[in-house]
Amino acid sequence: MSELERTPLAQRPSRHGAPWAIDEVEMLVDEIQQGLTLSELAGRHQRTPAGITGAVMRLIPPALRPDSRTRSVELLAQYLREHNDAYKQQLITDFRPTRSPPTRSRPSELPRDSVIRPISELTVTMSTEINQTHDENTPLSPTASTKAVAKPTEECLSATDVGMLITVAITCLPKSRDCEVLEMRLGIDGQPLTLAEIGKKYGLSRERVRQIQERALRKLARHARDEGTPGYILKNLLEPLRHNDKALAIWLLEAASSGFEISPRAAAKFILHTAGYTKAKTTEVAALLPTVERPQKARSTNEAQARVARPFKSNVSKWLEHSEWPTVVAPPPPAAQLSAYRVVNESDIAGNFFSHKLGRTVYYESHLELEVLTALERSEHIAYYQEQPAQIPYTFNGRQRVYFPDVFAATADGRGLLIEIKPTDNMALTINRIKAKAGRAWAHAQGWGWLIVNNRHTFREIEGHVIPDGKRALLESELKIRGALTWRDLLRLRNQQGLTRLDFTAYIVQSGAHLDRTYRVTASDASSF
Repeated sequence: MSELERTPLAQRPSRHGAPWAIDEVEMLVDEIQQGLTLSELAGRHQRTPAGITGAVMRLIPPALRPDSRTRSVELLAQYLREHNDAYKQQLITDFRPTRSPPTRSRPSELPRDSVIRPISELTVTMSTEINQTHDENTPLSPTASTKAVAKPTEECLSATDVGMLITVAITCLPKSRDCEVLEMRLGIDGQPLTLAEIGKKYGLSRERVRQIQERALRKLARHARDEGTPGYILKNLLEPLRHNDKALAIWLLEAASSGFEISPRAAAKFILHTAGYTKAKTTEVAALLPTVERPQKARSTNEAQARVARPFKSNVSKWLEHSEWPTVVAPPPPAAQLSAYRVVNESDIAGNFFSHKLGRTVYYESHLELEVLTALERSEHIAYYQEQPAQIPYTFNGRQRVYFPDVFAATADGRGLLIEIKPTDNMALTINRIKAKAGRAWAHAQGWGWLIVNNRHTFREIEGHVIPDGKRALLESELKIRGALTWRDLLRLRNQQGLTRLDFTAYIVQSGAHLDRTYRVTASDASSF
């Protein structure tokens, strides 16, 4: 029994266990900035020291959050001394509300700053809508077929935002080990790692890493009960599908293909836990995935073969024009000397097609890869190509890392081209731009060109995208006033101000601003890219 449990109820602090109101949070931050000690803070707020440090841990930015609460007040005080009032206000704005009683809100109600794109009356035929490609050049909004319309002041989310919500939810976990294990499993800061690979890094057994992962996923599920958290928002996004497991399984497969580098089944597990689903329910829904995945894989394979066979207009000539070529261009190595540096597990494969150009089967991990590989296969400008052709070192946050670029292509006119395939939004992430800088330097050292591309845009098009003056001024003003923009701010600007996803991505790239894994934007303090 703890000391608090041994204390009679009448003698416990009067506000022990009470929810934190925003004005009390503001007072707490001011008092910490003034240098009050933990015991003084506990006395003023009529809470236990543990209650105070628990709130302080939620205030500290995830990247700086310590493993132990012991020095949490001291660390927050130091952070407040080193940052301006805009950062201070952002901490208060981002403060995760404590759990509310069930009677405070109905499932259909959402907090003011955390509203989702509704999904209404979706059935197993919903994949038709999900498969439609979303145009990054238009603001995100509910589809015309959606009957439940979000209010004009609400942020509207879609399946394409699921990856962002999960990433932010993971960074909010209080234990750094839990956070790191899930990040490595997802590949947030690099290549996704297996349990055994993570265990090797930490000197732990595969089973111990699995236990840490399961513990962290349970914590993610618990956080989904708290209003305003990414998990709470994701839970509401999935609410219309809660009683239709097959429709949910189809939606999970589609969502997993849009922003994850892991297998759909592994991604589905992350999505469901983050949305607050129990382990039993997650297992039940996951059991349906193979039944809906097999026909989709068959369709993907047939589609790939059909794409290879039918005439189409290639974008490869544009890609070659938008590539960054070195001053001295060297001839590509013979096809026989090329091989894959990374082996893709069967569970990670989305489909395959037979390459007549290569004389072998080509495997792809996503629909995005299929689009690019199909273009290379059918283009007269490309002689041959190789998936995962190299292992390139780079440094991020002071740590040495490696990554595997997606494709090497040998052109018909005797040049080599290293290609990185990235969704447009992900091109703006700081870690991806640092990897791109290393990849470009490595490719040029070989005498090869460098290209970042997807089926819609090249990186050069992002660099050259014209952002309307009013929208650029709005972003600059918001960033200057606030000091940093959070993921909630980005959704608010996208919805309320008509800022498109392409505008936002282009602004980050063109301004050199930093976009971290929590989708927090800060102004660039130096030329990092």
